[in-house]
Amino acid sequence: EECIPPPPSLVACVRNPVDQAVSWWKYENNACSWGESMGLTEWNTSLRSNDYPPKSIGDALKFSQSRFIRKAYADAEHLAKTLITHQTSYNPFYYRMKRLPNWAITWPGGQLSTIGRSGKYSGSIDRYNNVFSTMFGEKVEDSLERKPREGFVHIVPIENQSRGLLLKGALHPIFADCMARSAHRGSKQSDYADLMASIDCAIDNVCTEDNFNTSSRRNSGRSLANMDLEPSSSDLDELAKYFESNKTR
Repeated sequence: EECIPPPPSLVACVRNPVDQAVSWWKYENNACSWGESMGLTEWNTSLRSNDYPPKSIGDALKFSQSRFIRKAYADAEHLAKTLITHQTSYNPFYYRMKRLPNWAITWPGGQLSTIGRSGKYSGSIDRYNNVFSTMFGEKVEDSLERKPREGFVHIVPIENQSRGLLLKGALHPIFADCMARSAHRGSKQSDYADLMASIDCAIDNVCTEDNFNTSSRRNSGRSLANMDLEPSSSDLDELAKYFESNKTR
């Protein structure tokens, strides 16, 4: 009986969702200003709706939860399922659809439709876990030695890059999973154990606190070209309440 190989090691680097939303809001609005400076001043409302681009980050939050965007994302997921449901010997994406339809580029409803969506990490992680559970069986349980893990996904807060001890705790289980997958492909158990010991030693050496005297700089977002779009304190409070109410873990 053929043994099912260990699943790939998925890593989700997560960030404070309010910081993520504000950074994305600034980045995309500055990109819009750059486009307008080159004469790109008309919006394709048939693809983005008349509500795009939203006039404030609060409007963007509402837009991301609108019926129009919910339907667009549902249609996009159905599109992906259609491509992989009936797999053949050739690449189904290339032969059955040579490009995504215009409405699905780049995000359904436009980049600013992700405000209120990209920070909901739990739902995205659940979707990956559901797919991997279908392919590889039940979710992998935490071992006592190597944590943390949610199902098939290793969750690494981005702030851990600035703390040696936290980063070490995140890297050990990730590399252990990668090595377990390599061992399954035919490596000798003794080779796997020796290499894993070497990797553990390397991680320990790299993640000493002496190497983390300065904090990793996050992209908090440059100042907006249009200062009228700068998020207000009430906007930030609204975002915080929204993400808090949507926490499931």
